[in-house]
Amino acid sequence: MNESGRKHLVAVRAGDTSLHAGWLDRPESERSFDLLVSYYSQAAFDRHVPQEGVFAVLVKGGKWDGLYKSFEQLAIDLDRYDYVWLPDDDIATNGAAIEQIFALSRQYGLALSQPALTQDSYYSYFPLLQCRAFRLRYTNLVEIMVPCLDRAMLKRALPLFESTMTGFGLDYVWCRWPDSGPYRSAILDAVAVHHTRPVGKH
Repeated sequence: MNESGRKHLVAVRAGDTSLHAGWLDRPESERSFDLLVSYYSQAAFDRHVPQEGVFAVLVKGGKWDGLYKSFEQLAIDLDRYDYVWLPDDDIATNGAAIEQIFALSRQYGLALSQPALTQDSYYSYFPLLQCRAFRLRYTNLVEIMVPCLDRAMLKRALPLFESTMTGFGLDYVWCRWPDSGPYRSAILDAVAVHHTRPVGKH
């Protein structure tokens, strides 16, 4: 499934308080990305309002096994997307920032990246907070909270999603694959998103 011809995909596991509606502040015709909303909450799924370029599905489970099942259930053709962003549902941002994530990833030929976190974000790793002196910083750590993967990286990582709910350890593993070696993984300081929920809370 991808009839739009758009080259980017955002896929989120969404609950009752998901912030993904704020990511759709641009008209559909001005977006370069489709949005897959994979609900783990029945109530949230029941409230979903269909929109052009937005796919919705109800799948129980964690983030990663849920995304795996969602891709399969909707028969999404991932080969048609150059980049896929996989944010948590408590990320406050907008369409312009998402477009910038994709544009910078393409400009610098990144296999794996993430936006920096705003200074008022809840965080696990201090170096992931935005450093305004830089456009981007090459890194060997991309957190599972907001990773952006190119097509090859996603296809390599996808089998690992199938049997894990938490994705624990992925942030250390995928930066050590040959595909994401030197100068192919980065923290994007030019764009920052706000992580709104305390770490460890669901």
